[in-house]
Amino acid sequence: MAAAELAAAFSAFDVNGDGVISLEEFVAILTRSGEAGNARPMRRNEAEALFRSFDCDGNGVLSTEEFIRPWAVHLARNSLLSALDAVDAANGRENLMWKAQARVAVQAEAFAKALVDAPGDLPAPGTYASADVLYAALRPLAPDCPPPVRLLRSSWIKKRARQLRAAASPEERQALAMPRRQDLERTDPDAFMDEEELRARSAPDRTGSFITKKLALGALSYCWLTAEHPDPRGEQLVSLAAAIEAAEAGDQAFPGEAAFFIDFASLPQKGPGGRRTPAEAAAFSAALGNMQIWYSHPLVTAFIARSLPSGHEKVPRYEERGWTTCEASWAALAKPMSHYCWAPIIDVPQQGAVQEYRRPAPTTPAALARLVAGKRFTSKKSDLPMVIELNTRTILSLMRDTEKLEFAQCGWGDGEMEQLLEAASAPPSVLPLCRNLRKLWLFENHIGDDGVAALAKAALGGALSTLEDLHSDLKLKGNRIGDDGVQVLAAAMCGDGGEAGSLPSLKLLNLSSNRVGDFGAKALANAMASGAMPSLGLLYLGSNRIGDAGLCALASASASASGLEQLYLEHNQIGCTGVTALADAATKLGATCRDKALSPWADS
Repeated sequence: MAAAELAAAFSAFDVNGDGVISLEEFVAILTRSGEAGNARPMRRNEAEALFRSFDCDGNGVLSTEEFIRPWAVHLARNSLLSALDAVDAANGRENLMWKAQARVAVQAEAFAKALVDAPGDLPAPGTYASADVLYAALRPLAPDCPPPVRLLRSSWIKKRARQLRAAASPEERQALAMPRRQDLERTDPDAFMDEEELRARSAPDRTGSFITKKLALGALSYCWLTAEHPDPRGEQLVSLAAAIEAAEAGDQAFPGEAAFFIDFASLPQKGPGGRRTPAEAAAFSAALGNMQIWYSHPLVTAFIARSLPSGHEKVPRYEERGWTTCEASWAALAKPMSHYCWAPIIDVPQQGAVQEYRRPAPTTPAALARLVAGKRFTSKKSDLPMVIELNTRTILSLMRDTEKLEFAQCGWGDGEMEQLLEAASAPPSVLPLCRNLRKLWLFENHIGDDGVAALAKAALGGALSTLEDLHSDLKLKGNRIGDDGVQVLAAAMCGDGGEAGSLPSLKLLNLSSNRVGDFGAKALANAMASGAMPSLGLLYLGSNRIGDAGLCALASASASASGLEQLYLEHNQIGCTGVTALADAATKLGATCRDKALSPWADS
């Protein structure tokens, strides 16, 4: 919304012209429709609650600063709600749904922009950098209230799964199905892990010189099979236990005792009369409003159960549902992938099901809103607005805080790269939201020249401008990148039209184990010689197709690359001519080079 329009709105609320908005002035406008851009009249208690959310200093009046940005967010939210009404009115009719979903995407993008401009409306910076927000959800809201969330022990899950496997009849299995949280608290309180124990089990564990920072905590994303019980015969619980046991047996083993978020056992559920007590309802509401943390938080391992047990073919599938679509998307946003720790996302196949999991690229708030608007919910009218707002706030705040995006070994090709990068010139989208990004790791995928072209376009458009720390690096090792891709990337690094390079502070570039030949090496050499990469200290080009011509160009460019400390070229097609040229350049510069990188027999 334009600044002039927001100023006019402030003036409309400030009826007496004293420069501030009182509670009565605020309520008087909002309880009438069509004034100051407010299309929907509100009840007095709603208007008062909105006023309190705007009144940051609690002095009972709103200054211009307190009003302008939150009001823009409020109007953007209203526009989004109107777009969602059109989805509801379309009632699944394809021609109307397409238009309604497109409108949702437009309004979701406007809502995201309003939130970016009003950072106070987002979770506090650092929310996803520590476990504090997770631990807070395990504490009671008040002395007489239950905690919003309880976490199950993995040992209880595995024990109950063994009992289910041994059950001799369907009736036995039904009796052993997971109890609702309140029943389990009464019959088996030791089934839960408290905050103190979770903290103790999640202390950093040193593995060699690396420290595992993930919590001993998993979250299950799965389908409810009936409205009354998500897993009435315990089949999904058995599959989860099998996935946990497999993860515990891996090279980088999942903890032998861990806590688990499973909604039916973790959140207060309705009783036999279909109601919760007021205290349970308050705890449930608090948990629901923060549901995304269990799937999106980088310190939590997501267990994704995408396939259904046999006999449930008429139940909506995982990918057809709104909540599970969101949970899977949240899990894929920014969880780190590491050789030194267990997988951040673990597939939970049902017995006999073979369905390889492929981590999707993170998506923009607008794209996810459009996707989710077409999915199925138990109560779409109430759930869809909440889910889209959660989506938007989650993506914005998580990407704002992240310093490293690790999408290694995801099986990604050019399509995922384009999804990640192609919209980068039209904020708000994923990469421009990463204000603190220092590392982008994309190694050991199937990325080719088209994917690198998308990366180059994003870099040229400024989407990677946050890679400015002298410890920043770009890892593209083990892909399918050839000369064409490297030439486009090198051109982007040189900038456009004589401007400064797009990554002037890049410290490390790893293109090992690709398909780079002499033309690609020459393009990198030209970029180095032009001064486009003055901070580049480490250049990895091993296991490519570089010959003497490419190495000679790199050797010549090294005179201009004063910051270059190490150049790795093992396992290429380099002969004595190339090695001699590089050795001569190193001698002239007085540089020290790694012997293996220069050995002609290592490159034959």
